[in-house]
Amino acid sequence: MVSLTTNSSLIPDFIKKSDFFFCTILDVDGRISDLNPAIENHGIARNSLLSGYLRDDSSEALLETLNALMANPKRKKSIILFWKDEKIQPIRWEFSMLIDDQNDPIGLVGLGVSLNLHHSNLSLFNLLDLLNSVKITLSEDFEIVEVEGSIDDAFGVYQTDLEGNCLFDYFDFSDEIINSIQAEKWDSPWKVFKLSNNLSLIFLKLNDTVVLFMQANSLSRVDSSRNESWDRDLLELMPGPVWLVDEGLNLVQLNSEAEDLISISTGRKPKIGELIDWSQKPVFYEKFHKKLSQGLDSQIDWVIEVDDKQLFYQLRIKAFHRSGIFLVQGFELSKMRKQIQLLQEENKLLRELVLKPSHILRSPLSSMLGLLDLIDEEKLDSENKKYFSYMKPLARELDHEIRVSAERASKFD
Repeated sequence: MVSLTTNSSLIPDFIKKSDFFFCTILDVDGRISDLNPAIENHGIARNSLLSGYLRDDSSEALLETLNALMANPKRKKSIILFWKDEKIQPIRWEFSMLIDDQNDPIGLVGLGVSLNLHHSNLSLFNLLDLLNSVKITLSEDFEIVEVEGSIDDAFGVYQTDLEGNCLFDYFDFSDEIINSIQAEKWDSPWKVFKLSNNLSLIFLKLNDTVVLFMQANSLSRVDSSRNESWDRDLLELMPGPVWLVDEGLNLVQLNSEAEDLISISTGRKPKIGELIDWSQKPVFYEKFHKKLSQGLDSQIDWVIEVDDKQLFYQLRIKAFHRSGIFLVQGFELSKMRKQIQLLQEENKLLRELVLKPSHILRSPLSSMLGLLDLIDEEKLDSENKKYFSYMKPLARELDHEIRVSAERASKFD
């Protein structure tokens, strides 16, 4: 829930200027009252319904989100929305209810990033916290150029005369973190450093400058109350890879087999609190989210490439005993899938063998029937007339049998 007064500017300048943060404000009907250029550049217009640009299923999901937040304004809700225009990447959003100074709901605020960034180092958990974060613009030498937002002793620093001084003079960095920050080559859009349980620093590369966000609550972990939902030894005893995820597909817990499998398929270890990289197209995440939202036991197929081989898994999804947590257990079906493929190939070959004689015979038989139709029976002598009277019906019967046989064979699968 976000409080909004008539004098407040809800979208910070750094988000307005951002190329990959998408931000919008909707009224209670889902109509766009404000948005930043990143989303406006895709042809999205003010005073139009956001649902009008979405696929039907995403439009329904947005309506469900609006209704859910109206019923419980204190909640935040994560959702992936897919556009009618497939050229626009799906966006992972986090929405929260907007209230006025009389605590009446007046709409939604949403902040999102393109789904193709879900594999980066920044978790997509609690995106809306960035609206209230402190922004510090740094030079290449980590000199503080500009400060936006209020810094007080809650962060262990004071805002007095920060500009022009080195970042490292105002934070209690360990030598290890200082070395990591200075050595960062910025080959990814952002980098997150967790300094303590109360503070995270998010370094973001924008053009030729580095921007630092101070975050009072870490974006790289889920709440400690949701951590270790199940005894890890019990997870290790369960067969196959096992994950515990929240409704946003953020990782809560996993066993070692699941960790190894994700690491091998993505080249990167999964982190608690981050959206799991399943190495799949966006439609996979859409199906997964839909199954989680139903809250029922279900399953989804998962195919990954490991060492130039395809591994086939069936992921079985069960609602966990804690609200909003789901158990996902993988069962490998690679051998069974291979057997099914071999059986399908054999069936295809048998079908071709059955159909081939029919195809070979039908062409000359059709020609023969055509020639028989050209023969003038009245010009034949009595003996040839007798043979001709047998030949034509037999040819037609044979043609009929071949056609019926071919039709039956074509239905064989």
